[in-house]
Amino acid sequence: MKNKGKTRRLKMAAWAAFMVPLLALNTNLANEGASSDADHVAYHEELCAAGPSTFYYGYDAYTADYYEQPYFVDDYFRNLTEHFPTNNCGNCGYTAAAMLLCYYDTYWNGKIIDDHFNSDPAMINDPKSTDYSSPGITDFAAHIDEIKMEKPKDGAPQWEWDRYNAYLVDEIYGPYLNRMDEPYLLKTNLISYLYYLARRKNPNNNNRALWNFGIKEPDTSTTPSFIKNLLNLYFDELGLSNVIEAKLVSFADFNRSGFTPEITQRRMLRNAAISKLRKGQPIIYKGALLTENGYYNESQDYVSGNGHIAVAYGFDEKENNIIGHIGWKGKEEYSQMNFDKVFGDFDDFVYLEVSPDLNFDHANVRFTDCSACYPACDLYSHVHADKDHRAKISYGDTEYHALQCICGDTEYEMHEYDEMVQFDDQNHAWKCVCGDAKYEQHTFTATPYGSIYHMLRCECGYQRTEVHHFRPGGMMMFVCSDCGFSMPAGIMPGLIYQP
Repeated sequence: MKNKGKTRRLKMAAWAAFMVPLLALNTNLANEGASSDADHVAYHEELCAAGPSTFYYGYDAYTADYYEQPYFVDDYFRNLTEHFPTNNCGNCGYTAAAMLLCYYDTYWNGKIIDDHFNSDPAMINDPKSTDYSSPGITDFAAHIDEIKMEKPKDGAPQWEWDRYNAYLVDEIYGPYLNRMDEPYLLKTNLISYLYYLARRKNPNNNNRALWNFGIKEPDTSTTPSFIKNLLNLYFDELGLSNVIEAKLVSFADFNRSGFTPEITQRRMLRNAAISKLRKGQPIIYKGALLTENGYYNESQDYVSGNGHIAVAYGFDEKENNIIGHIGWKGKEEYSQMNFDKVFGDFDDFVYLEVSPDLNFDHANVRFTDCSACYPACDLYSHVHADKDHRAKISYGDTEYHALQCICGDTEYEMHEYDEMVQFDDQNHAWKCVCGDAKYEQHTFTATPYGSIYHMLRCECGYQRTEVHHFRPGGMMMFVCSDCGFSMPAGIMPGLIYQP
């Protein structure tokens, strides 16, 4: 059904509710005896557009379906230069996971990250600003000593690796984690909490932890599969696992026939990532960084690179390049790097699948210009939701319901009564998707239900039994005039014959 006009944004609603009648009255007085009917029609259409006779001025877009923001996601990660974790010990996977959580927490639902972890709201000049220091989390990175023991070479005996790993546990990462595990930091530092969550035994996983810190797993390095599992454990802890799920896509997933060349698999992986980036959906990107001594083997695998995990958030259509935040602090360009030039290959990506049922948090104000506070949807970069992703709101109009974007922008659409539901023993209701309903009497179909009764069934699902209405139906027979059930005459005629 075609949309019928648009009101102003929510922030204008109270003003409009007060001023519209006053403006209309003043206009009539000023132009009394001079204005034509056409003038009044033109004024009305300019003010509130064609459509319903009453208008909606409230806010109920909490139930709007989730959708992406292709411009805000670019501004957010490009400006994320301060309020994200410090990657100082090979913890790039944890850093990328935290950055992705920060985006969804800022854009859609403030409960994704507890407020105790959050940084202060970002200072902006005004809602049209596109340059600011993006809000995220407070950052504390404990000191970690430089590794001075030489790493064993490939093919070294196991005892050399065990000795080296024991050194990492005792001298490097053990002291670092002890500092990060301080009770205060577990409540205020998101990376500390993620470390704790990864090492905690999980009763839903046979009391096994994701990260068994020790000689076998002596450092903070991760894999995309690990990050996917950590994020899903995190969502489970928040009670959000039914509305957000982390999913992993690897280049090997595209070898469905078993004979697809690896170079083709990687190209298909890149295309899958680009399709999400074009929509405005950020992803966690894993590959090997280019190095001076790196090289490509016969399968086009990049060898001798440094494995790295970061966040990709955009795609440059003109140059055909994936743009991302490398996850490091110190230089402005780190937040807007060409991943096709800094990575030698691309192996996997992790993304979040957000259910339409995840409520929008309009009270999540993460930006301020000192005079007012704003949620992300009030910034200039906001793109209004299409009809399918707006909250559909019944507000008493007999013909129209409101379609409201998360920012409060409201359009109108005629009711579509396409769902029939039971109401009572006399009527059923036709429901619109907005919740509005109109009622009509049941229309019954009768079917035999034994020798005494037939069953009356309505299309809405309501049913009840009723005594047959027998009439003479031929030689020595009675036939129910409603359901067609017949029986020989003379069997309890006083009970069943109802002329």
